[in-house]
Amino acid sequence: MTSGTEVISGIAGDVNARKLLAIKTNPNNPGNQRTLHIFNPDGGTWSRVDASQGVPLYGSWNSVAASADASVLVAVGGATSSTGTILDTPGKIVLSADGGVTWQTQSIPASGPWTGLDVAISADGNSIYIATYKHDLNGSYNNQSQGALFASHNRGLTWSTLTPSGSFAPVEGVSCDASGNVVVVRAVGNSYNNLIVSTDKGASWINQTTTAAAGTGRYWREVEVTADGKSIFAKGESFTHLHVSKDLGATWRDTYSGPHGYDTADNCYGFTFSSTGMRVAQFNGYNRFVMSDDGAQTFVAYPFAPNANQDVRLLIANHSGRRLITAHRSNVYVSQGGGIEIEHAKGDSQVLTVTLGAPQGLLRVTALEGVIVTGNGTGNLSLTGSLGLINAILESLTYQGGADFTGAAGFTVTASASGVSNTQTNELTIQDAAQPEMAVQATSSGITETSAILGGTVLGNGGSALTSRGVVFSPPSANPSPVRGG
Repeated sequence: MTSGTEVISGIAGDVNARKLLAIKTNPNNPGNQRTLHIFNPDGGTWSRVDASQGVPLYGSWNSVAASADASVLVAVGGATSSTGTILDTPGKIVLSADGGVTWQTQSIPASGPWTGLDVAISADGNSIYIATYKHDLNGSYNNQSQGALFASHNRGLTWSTLTPSGSFAPVEGVSCDASGNVVVVRAVGNSYNNLIVSTDKGASWINQTTTAAAGTGRYWREVEVTADGKSIFAKGESFTHLHVSKDLGATWRDTYSGPHGYDTADNCYGFTFSSTGMRVAQFNGYNRFVMSDDGAQTFVAYPFAPNANQDVRLLIANHSGRRLITAHRSNVYVSQGGGIEIEHAKGDSQVLTVTLGAPQGLLRVTALEGVIVTGNGTGNLSLTGSLGLINAILESLTYQGGADFTGAAGFTVTASASGVSNTQTNELTIQDAAQPEMAVQATSSGITETSAILGGTVLGNGGSALTSRGVVFSPPSANPSPVRGG
């Protein structure tokens, strides 16, 4: 957790949500100046990015972004003095290509007082998009035609200006998919926000403004595209619902299905989703998170213990959507769902083989297209496919103890990718030799190119079924436990 009066006003993280870049605002600083910090959610440690690393001590940072492995980190904002005075010069871009060890500071590539409002980055860190507007020296828009979208496809070495619709209004938001090809822009309009989509890195554009605004009667306040580039999620002003488009803005669906109440997908203050948009989390303003496993068709509500009411607006998830991180005022909270999950810095597209061994029992998964399964129903189960599909099929994993066996049973998980192989050994306690099959529970497991699989424990409870669904938030210094029931 943070200290003092600092408030977290922006977060971004790697695909595993294990490393974050955060913006902190301290009202006691001149002009509410903001600082950048790197945060380790597992250990609860903060590391401030400062002048010795090439970053201004304070800045009016508005948005941060991270590549899939968090090796490339970016922050954008306006140009201000040390006392918070807005300057008549371009805003700042700070970029690290080594995970936050060293940084480079650039100016937004335009003349005059341009402010960076939002930034998006591709999974490999090569493509970066910055949404900007030109302001008066009092910080307000100087006219409705002064906006620009800047793009770099070489990690910030050079920049180009994209003009989705000619003379462009202030650009308030930008989002891109993992490839950097699909770009979604949210810009100021006269009666509603303009929503413009590109599928070729900004070479051509489709104006989806009419369809996006239909039936909402409000400005979009946040628009995000999924990592696979197939869906867009959007929310309007406060007290509006989360909307989803499965065809990149051509048609939209309101995720709220009524009736109004504490445990429904009613008001949306903050939201996040998995790489495919199938698992969705949103904070509904009633101290509740509502969770969906079916692409926001149906939701289940879970209470948020810090009693945040309407204050939770910053949410991020790992690629599967099972690990959630939320910022509430000066605190960060982590939720870790149950089930075995494999992590890799390259995300869902990484191809790997996972082998599970249970000498005292039988392992079984439900077949899934795209995953090669061998040894199903035996004590040695092998799965080969992309990371996203591997984790999806692992959610169906069940274990059945061998006949007449009780006690501690060794349970191993080995993940192999790119010539690197790591093994984790867990312990499953068999309390009843006649128990039926039960779903397997564990905290996340991870494979990276430099470190071993992260810790976790497989749990059993005498044969009662355990599910992988549920939300329990805890401070990052604690080790979140798997969730039982749900």
